[in-house]
Parts: sequence; C-alpha cells; structure tokens
Amino acid sequence: MGRLVAVEHPQLVTQERAVGKRPPGTVLIDAYQNASGRPLAAPYTVRAFPKAPVSAPIAPSELRKGLRPERLNIKSVIARVEKNGDLWADFWNRRQRIEEAVEALASPPRLLTH
Repeated sequence: MGRLVAVEHPQLVTQERAVGKRPPGTVLIDAYQNASGRPLAAPYTVRAFPKAPVSAPIAPSELRKGLRPERLNIKSVIARVEKNGDLWADFWNRRQRIEEAVEALASPPRLLTH
C-alpha cells in the first residue's frame, strides 16, 4: 500500500527509511512496522524527542501542510482529548483488515454500473 501511494504521490509520501535521506515534506508509510512483533508507539505515548511529543491519533481533517508533531505534546494532549474526545476510543470496534484492500489492488478494475 505504501509503495502504491508513494508512486502516486511522490511529493507527499516516501518509502525511504532513513530519516536523513527522506525528501523534505514527505511522510514515510512504513508497512514493515505494521506486523506482529514489531514495535509501534501506542496511542498517547510520550516520545523520546525534544518537546516531548505524544503519539496521538488525529482526524483526517487535521492532515494538512503545517501539521507539526511537536504540537501534540505532553503539555497539550490532555486539553486536546478533553476538547475533541478520545479519537482512539472506538478503534477496536472499527477494526479493518488489509487483505481485502490488497486483493482489490491485485484484481483487474471493475466497471461501475448504475
């Protein structure tokens, strides 16, 4: 999935794992970390970076130029949850599986009929 998005949107997405080699302004979609036994930052975990950013879920409407991870930090995240609610609260009720998307990508396009 990450490779497909990177091909379609190279100005926004990269597959380069080394932070120093990533083109400025791009985001790594790291499918290799999305597997059993791989370490991931749990939601609302303080990260070991300057300004104590917090791994916090965001709404799709928040994905825009100028979004900075350090804005979601140990000082701001509690007020954010109080204002917006816990965006992670229903995660387990809305689980998704990637297999259907992969199968759809491997299949020839279907014509839509009305």
